[in-house]
Amino acid sequence: MPHSTMLLAHLGIYLILLPTFLYADIPVWRADNYPHPRNQYVLCKQNKPEWLCDPDGLLDNNAKDILNLVLEEMNVKYTLCPCSAWECESNSGGYYTSVILAKKIETGTNTSQAALLNNAIGFVSELDKRWSFKEDRCEEGIILFYSRDDNTLLTYSGKTARKVLTPELIREITEKAGQHFLPDENISVGLLKMVGDYRQVLNNHYVPQSKHLGGEELIGSTIRPLPYIFLHLFLLVLSVTLFSFLGN
Repeated sequence: MPHSTMLLAHLGIYLILLPTFLYADIPVWRADNYPHPRNQYVLCKQNKPEWLCDPDGLLDNNAKDILNLVLEEMNVKYTLCPCSAWECESNSGGYYTSVILAKKIETGTNTSQAALLNNAIGFVSELDKRWSFKEDRCEEGIILFYSRDDNTLLTYSGKTARKVLTPELIREITEKAGQHFLPDENISVGLLKMVGDYRQVLNNHYVPQSKHLGGEELIGSTIRPLPYIFLHLFLLVLSVTLFSFLGN
């Protein structure tokens, strides 16, 4: 098994590598300088604490306002608290989902596929540890990350959230929305589709595509990289299981 695939298997992140397109003179972000969407919301191009950070302005104001509203309602009103009774009594909000966007994250001189994978994984997992949202009571958080010029779309889920939002469901939902992250497409549509489907999953209202087809898809504990075609472009899909050493 290639080293990058082994690393993914240990870090438990679902990531899709999109076709590569080059942009000149782009800023880069590191995990230690990317702004916090709740505490540094001005740097996230927001007027108040939100669950969306878009410091590079990938979304227009209308799309940003809609996504802000959807995330706030999802996190506060429309998902139930999945933690212990004591934790839920002191903070009754549900699962929390945050969306973080970037033009590019720091990758160094190595821009190979393995390096892109490792950098995206490290970036998001470090953000999860560094931010430590006060709302995170029992690892019920979900981070949806998109880096335009690194061509990466990634979902990172905590231990409790992952019991419901499984890697198999994340894979299916990401594949359904993947076309909206190709060049000249509207990424806000893709983000809203994914967040909406995640909300349905967390409320036990989502029906997997395999159910629509009248059967159940059996997936083993290890999911191999799955190549598929989107608009005649190959995308690489990797789905993995988060091992306990990240949070335990």
